Amino acid sequence: MKRLTKNKVALLTLGLLGYLPASHAIDNAHFWKAPRFYGIQSHDNSDWLFNTDVSLLYGDARSSRDRHPNSTNLLNLWGPSDLRNIGRCVPKNPECVNENLALAQLNCIGGDPCGPCNPCGTDDAFGKLRFKGDFEIFQIDIDVRQNLIADFFVEAHLPIRDLQIHDVRFSDDSCCGGCCPNECTQEWVNAKNLFNCILKCHGIKALNEKKYSPTAFGDLSVLLGWQYVSEKEGNSFLKWLSITPRAGILLPTSRKDDNSYAFSVPTGYYQHVGFPIRFDLGLGLWDWLVLGAHGGVMQFADSAYERRMRTHELQTGGIKLAKGVATVSLGDLWDAGAYVNFDHFYKGISALFGYSFTQQETTTYHLKKADFACEPCVTDRLRTIVNDDETTRPWYFHTLHFGLEYNWDEGMIGKAWAPRARLFYDVPVGGKRTFKTDSFGGSLGLEVDVRCW
Repeated sequence: MKRLTKNKVALLTLGLLGYLPASHAIDNAHFWKAPRFYGIQSHDNSDWLFNTDVSLLYGDARSSRDRHPNSTNLLNLWGPSDLRNIGRCVPKNPECVNENLALAQLNCIGGDPCGPCNPCGTDDAFGKLRFKGDFEIFQIDIDVRQNLIADFFVEAHLPIRDLQIHDVRFSDDSCCGGCCPNECTQEWVNAKNLFNCILKCHGIKALNEKKYSPTAFGDLSVLLGWQYVSEKEGNSFLKWLSITPRAGILLPTSRKDDNSYAFSVPTGYYQHVGFPIRFDLGLGLWDWLVLGAHGGVMQFADSAYERRMRTHELQTGGIKLAKGVATVSLGDLWDAGAYVNFDHFYKGISALFGYSFTQQETTTYHLKKADFACEPCVTDRLRTIVNDDETTRPWYFHTLHFGLEYNWDEGMIGKAWAPRARLFYDVPVGGKRTFKTDSFGGSLGLEVDVRCW
């Protein structure tokens, strides 16, 4: 793990000291990390019982899954970038004479302005760059649940994240009918050599000029829930049944991505307000086994802001040179899963195994303002072109969850509080348009019965 700066350590410490924790049963899923376990395990809905957890996790990835979905380089999840067409419909920087000329020559000036050009013949790979890189995340999750009366409770969740994308580099995907790209055309060689300069001409830092490494809060979730628990006295098999609906709001306390980097990710949901709804079901069997299922959906309010956008139907990959303002409709985010928990199977030790499926639907840009230098044949299709982009398409995860917990509650009978400690591991076993980031970590928790004070 890379060393954190003093400012980042201070921010993480502030989060630990100055904010209330949020529930172990909430997580905010993103394409760049497998989600944590979502389900509620506890069935203790006693009035005024208070639970809090502080978790730390670390994850990293060097590969991702693309749309097919196949394993690929980390930053190739949206496909290779077409350098030959990356400048189409993009306003030219008058100070970048050599860079503009290199892209123009690669674009086959004098040919069909709406058609592709391939100086190496018909090979579709010509002009394509595949991007590699490393991703790391260090995260603190702060969780709290406060039981109220009549089986109602309120819970909150606040993540604090240090995200890093570094060692970004590209490889040449071109293959020109058996000849190497640099043997095919000098125009291609010139464009590749000037690639970092082309980025700078459009306000993007050169690859690895400066590591992308923000430390910031994620989005704060606050939910109100009601947990119905039915104890089955005298039943040797089914001990209890728990049904828990929850709903609330996700507040935009996070940081957006930085469009001065070729590749960056937000620490939340681009400062959209969200509205999560969740449902949990739990069954206590015998005295040591819990079976559970959970599901949820979150919708987002629209928000208008500046984004880098696709400007031509021949553009591919994650790098966009042009910017525009759009009202953004984030796709709905939903999940479903199930788990088995061997509860206190040996003294205070419990073990959990779970599975979840998480997906975000298509995001849509409603274009408001764009200073694109569009060709006549493109202008009337611009709104479709902006949205017909791999980066706006759905993504999903199949994730396995493993957990091990020690709870001191049996030794604290009659006391006002009981601590617990957890270890967890979340591993993605399938997905589409997602980083293959597994994460592991631990947490310390505390259960407090305020009625005993």
